[in-house]
Amino acid sequence: MTIMGEARVEQMLRRLPPNVRDTLSEDQTEAIRTAMSERWPEPRHPLDLRISLPWPGGGIFLSLVGGRERRSPARRRHERASRPFVTFGNAVFFLMLAILMALLMGGGLAIA
Repeated sequence: MTIMGEARVEQMLRRLPPNVRDTLSEDQTEAIRTAMSERWPEPRHPLDLRISLPWPGGGIFLSLVGGRERRSPARRRHERASRPFVTFGNAVFFLMLAILMALLMGGGLAIA
């Protein structure tokens, strides 16, 4: 199992109520690990850029993934509703990106 797969299993096990988790045998826990590793293989995208950057007060994680659309229409509708594109964070990011691009293209902020 990959590191990400193991992290998913551990996160799921931690979410179980303690009284349920404590009753699981090693065989049951291993069966859950096996089932989850078979159910959720690591996603593969033709475009998969992930980077962590230092930032005051913590770090910033940026991710850009792309590829052929494989999600069902129902899942896309659900994700659009639960993760709107227009947010304050996205607006700040695109503003900073536009400023950076203007500066890189040569004097984008020059005052006449």
